[in-house]
Amino acid sequence: MVKEDFQVVLAEDDYDDIELFTKAILEISPNVSIDVTRDGMELIDRLNNIDKKLPDIIFLDLNMPAIDGFDSLKLIRINEKFDTIPIVIFTTSNRYADIKNAYTNGADFYIQKPNSYKDLFEIFENQLHSSTGFQQ
Repeated sequence: MVKEDFQVVLAEDDYDDIELFTKAILEISPNVSIDVTRDGMELIDRLNNIDKKLPDIIFLDLNMPAIDGFDSLKLIRINEKFDTIPIVIFTTSNRYADIKNAYTNGADFYIQKPNSYKDLFEIFENQLHSSTGFQQ
């Protein structure tokens, strides 16, 4: 079960994906707080300026403007302050090179965006309600 003050950051530039992501997460666990950033630069700025509790998890799209997901991942992982935050790559790419690059640079999980809301819901439901969730 998700803890009461669970905080998610979603770095995503596609409005439809943001809407589906938010709908699925909140349907499963309405107490989750979701903070959306529209590109990698906004994500890095937001993380660097947090003066309170860090997010519990970051969902990161690879294809974003300003700073892409790979560079965002690298910038997050070089900062010790963010070592304990699980990062889930959440992208349309199923290319082996992208998957390998993501894990090499510090991603904890890699999820290819499903084609349907039902599949997305099932992925999140299985992870958020498992005993470990998206924990390491």
